[in-house]
Amino acid sequence: MIGLTWFVMTLPFRLVFGVIGTIGRMLGILLGVALLAAGGAMWAAQLPHFAMPVLAVGGLLTLKSLF
Repeated sequence: MIGLTWFVMTLPFRLVFGVIGTIGRMLGILLGVALLAAGGAMWAAQLPHFAMPVLAVGGLLTLKSLF
């Protein structure tokens, strides 16, 4: 009975924190993909010295947000 009461009392907090975490992950994926696209555009514009770090950061951010 105490476990059920605790479950019901903490449910709103868990829902709010879950939604905040999901929004953060989606924003991370969006920013990571944007950085990957910018890095690809830099690479196509013959700027590999700038493109490689941008691609690396975009890939790491995207992977961290996915997993």
